[in-house]
Order: sequence, then structure tokens, then C-alpha cells
Amino acid sequence: MTLTTSFKQILICTALSTGIVACGGGGGSDDGGTTPPPPPPTNNAPTVSSFAAEVSATSTLEVTYSWAVADADNDALSCVLNPGSGVASVNIADCSAMTSTLVTYPTAGNYTANLQVTDSSNASNNEDLVVTVEEDTSLPEPVVTAGENEFVIFYNRPDDNYSGWGLHLWANDACSAYDGMAVDWAAPVAKTGDDPNYGAYWVVSLKAGFSGDDCLN
Repeated sequence: MTLTTSFKQILICTALSTGIVACGGGGGSDDGGTTPPPPPPTNNAPTVSSFAAEVSATSTLEVTYSWAVADADNDALSCVLNPGSGVASVNIADCSAMTSTLVTYPTAGNYTANLQVTDSSNASNNEDLVVTVEEDTSLPEPVVTAGENEFVIFYNRPDDNYSGWGLHLWANDACSAYDGMAVDWAAPVAKTGDDPNYGAYWVVSLKAGFSGDDCLN
């Protein structure tokens, strides 16, 4: 009888111990997990709002490029302008503030220019622009023009050597527009000056009231 009672006591104690262990093992600590960090904000690539070119009115090989760029994240923006066909690229450190640049092309032709804009996160965008560059066929203005009762004579030599060259002038019944003494053949009139495009020049005086049908020797 004593043995049976002790056995029951052992079973009860074992059961109680098991229940206590089971209850204790099921509890969780408050600091066992951490809240994951929020994902980084999405970066928006910059955009090219406008990209234009204007050929110079004084030199057809010179082109001014202008642009407007934008970024939704207000990032700092840099640009690279590639004028096309092997012409050196132009790097613009802050193309939000600097919005134009001048490019001089070596020859006439059709060029495809490209503007690439990049933000601080290395996201980029770009735009192409086709530009036609033509040779300047207009003649430059001379350094001198004729005044009243004057006539300007130009003499151009390929070697630009005008040493010893002079002008002979005289008037006669056939051509009387020249207003001056006949020039000795051995002492021609020295040039008045030089023009970088048209060579040596002489400013010749004409008689007042000469007619359009008159001529100059």
C-alpha cells in the first residue's frame, strides 16, 4: 500500500513538472525580433526638357547649343554634349545653371548632336538633335570703301608680296575721270594700304561731276 501511494506521488510530481516546463517554454521575449528598415526612396531619372541649336549669323560653322534639364528629386545634374562626327565633347558640371555653349565645327555637313544628363545617383537620360552646318560663302567687307569722288582699286596676289608694285594713272580725252597729274612710268603710285582678304589697294581721286560713262586710265 505504501509503495502504491509513493508511485502515485511520483506520477503527480512528474506531471506537474512537465506542465511547468511546458508553460515556461511557450513564452516569448519582447526583444526577440527587430522592425526591418524602410526601403530606400526610388530615384527618378533626370529629363531633357528642351535641346536646341542656333547657327551663328556671322560664322556658319559656329553653333550655339542651348538646353533645359530637370530632376524630380532636385538632384545635382551634370551633362555631356557630344556635337557629333568626332568633334570634341563638352562636359558641363552643372547643366541646370549653365544652359548653353558654343561649338565650332571644322567643316560643313550634317551632324547629330547628343546631350546626356546624369544625376548624383548615376541615373541618366539623353536626346539627339540633327544640325546642318553650311560653308560660309559670303564675302567679307573690305577694310576701305570709296568716299565721294573716290575710286578704290584692289590688287590681290596669292603670295601676298606687293613689294615694287605700283599704280599708273593718267587722264586723256577718251578717259577723263581721273583727277590728278599723269604718273611717271618709272615712279608708279604706291599702294594706299592692304586688305587681309583683297590685297593691296589704292584710293584714287575722281573729278567732281564725272559721269557714269566716263572711265579711268
